[in-house]
Amino acid sequence: MFYAPLLLTVIANLLYHFASKSVNEKSNLFFSLFVVYGIAWVICLFSFLFRSDKTPLSQEVHYLNGGTVLLGIAIVFVEVGYLWLYRVGWPMSMAAILVTSLLTLLLIPIGIFIFKEPFSLKEAAGVLFCLLGVYLLR
Repeated sequence: MFYAPLLLTVIANLLYHFASKSVNEKSNLFFSLFVVYGIAWVICLFSFLFRSDKTPLSQEVHYLNGGTVLLGIAIVFVEVGYLWLYRVGWPMSMAAILVTSLLTLLLIPIGIFIFKEPFSLKEAAGVLFCLLGVYLLR
């Protein structure tokens, strides 16, 4: 069960990038996202209504915090960013790996200093190899 979320995330990201690259370039980015989030809203609503735990809605609302709001804002800009990257001609393989590599570089100090996550020399070497790989893909 430990690897199930990893597998789900990889498969969902494959679908995400394929779908993002396939969105009609003539469509307005924000109208496309409006439809996308409408579909997502319906899926989330049904998933919430038919969940196994029966935590009351009032309790669920109590659990919300600034992170939820920030995530909503961030998701819109992630979507716009990828759609825009693909519309200006970035290939999927390069856009995804470059974004992920840059993101990783920015997340390392956040993980270390804010969330107190460990970071070893072995992991630093791994990051350097990934960056070398990105450089070689240019």
